[in-house]
Amino acid sequence: MGTDRTAANAPWKPDPAVLASFEAGTLDREHEAALAREVARLLPHHWRLPHPMAADLTRLIRHLGGERQLLDWLGQHAGAPRITARIYELVDLLDQVSADQAVVAALAELRARSPDPPELTGIIPPDTDIGTLASIATEIELLLGDEQTGKAVQTGLAAADLLERLAPRAAELGPQAGNLAELARRARQRLAEASAG
Repeated sequence: MGTDRTAANAPWKPDPAVLASFEAGTLDREHEAALAREVARLLPHHWRLPHPMAADLTRLIRHLGGERQLLDWLGQHAGAPRITARIYELVDLLDQVSADQAVVAALAELRARSPDPPELTGIIPPDTDIGTLASIATEIELLLGDEQTGKAVQTGLAAADLLERLAPRAAELGPQAGNLAELARRARQRLAEASAG
């Protein structure tokens, strides 16, 4: 994809007073929403942030209690923060099930029977293996980092639908995949609701 994925467009330079106020619970809602938008913009670049920016992001994550709590916090703010949180919920699900042999086998069977969803053209690798779903997750995160939020959402919804379609067969092949359909349905619904406003 011909866009620059090396870093966020503008560096995050949080005001130490803003972070301190947030940690103290005294930051007003307007400034907290602005902070959430900045974090949402930078999260897809987490692995490439300059050290000071990464340290500030880590400080925020620790204050909130962890990465799961970070997504919960972002989800409290409409727009880009909530969409980012829902995309990462789906990315996490794709990563979790990518190496599950029952899921891989069910995906291979599904792809042998029917064409890949058009929204995943150029995204889903041609071969089906333990890296296929993780590769889709990576591409969704990269789209988000490229500020192609609409395409990231569209790709995420298609990926969630793909998971839901393969889930019944995966559950037959491995009981550990028994709740995959519900997880995929929930991820798709939450992402759709976030992107709708």
